[in-house]
Amino acid sequence: MSEEKVCKKYLEYKGLSFHMRAHPEVYEKVFHILEKLPRGRLVDLGAGSGYTSLRLSDMGFEVRACDVNTDQFLPAGIPCVRADLNRGLPEADASARTVLALEIIEHLENPQAFLRDVARVLEPGGHCLLSTPNISSLPSRLRYLLKGEFTHFYRQKRRIQDPFCAEASGHVSPLLPWLFTFFLDKAGLEVKEKWELAPQWLPIRTSWLSSNTLWLVQKPSGN
Repeated sequence: MSEEKVCKKYLEYKGLSFHMRAHPEVYEKVFHILEKLPRGRLVDLGAGSGYTSLRLSDMGFEVRACDVNTDQFLPAGIPCVRADLNRGLPEADASARTVLALEIIEHLENPQAFLRDVARVLEPGGHCLLSTPNISSLPSRLRYLLKGEFTHFYRQKRRIQDPFCAEASGHVSPLLPWLFTFFLDKAGLEVKEKWELAPQWLPIRTSWLSSNTLWLVQKPSGN
């Protein structure tokens, strides 16, 4: 990360300042995983200001970014198309080798329909990397016991409204792990691996304590 530094809620990379939409550990784990995947056309969903898009382009992927607010997208030379992900993905069938949906699915009205559309866009054998808050962690369970709400999912403007775009919702769709895997199976996607992520100061990586879960799924080659 020689070209990059973390500063409050922004990441600086190649002279540009990008707002953070995920914890730095989530970003670094994503890049580590994608480094091992075949290069090709990658669709970066909810790309925000374009940090992941630029990093992945530098890694050799042919990146196409999508976001409901394209005005915030900073990198030059990477196409960014306007897309309301509640209305479907603006991509052709089997047109992407890889799809990245980092901290996106919990913002959408219909996660199951979204996963079906991801499966449609992926080419056979293609991968999708998704992350979402872990609402089944011990802190989240305790919060539900005491307040009747999950961690990161409660009725405050900063949670139910996206802070960067008035057109986008905040955290409105909490997903339990069993329900998420059920939706993936119904979409025809197979879970290849998952990781529990937590702040770097916490050395233990377990579903009981993690703040986020990262999933690598694949569309079977026969589909």
